[in-house]
Amino acid sequence: MITVKPGTEDRVVEAIKGIKGVKRVYRICGPYDIIAEIETSELSALRDIVEKSIRKIPENRSSLTMIVLES
Repeated sequence: MITVKPGTEDRVVEAIKGIKGVKRVYRICGPYDIIAEIETSELSALRDIVEKSIRKIPENRSSLTMIVLES
């Protein structure tokens, strides 16, 4: 879940869609602006996506990562 600077939601959604490993991206209303679903086989790959790509987007204010244990 990602919070961005007001008015930058569409740009950030497009940037996130271009990241390898991102399966779906949604704009939402509430305390967060965007939800991104990421699928990886390794926890280290998830860390790289979050730390080296999503958190580096200049308009990103904060993010919260949750890991699905079971579906």
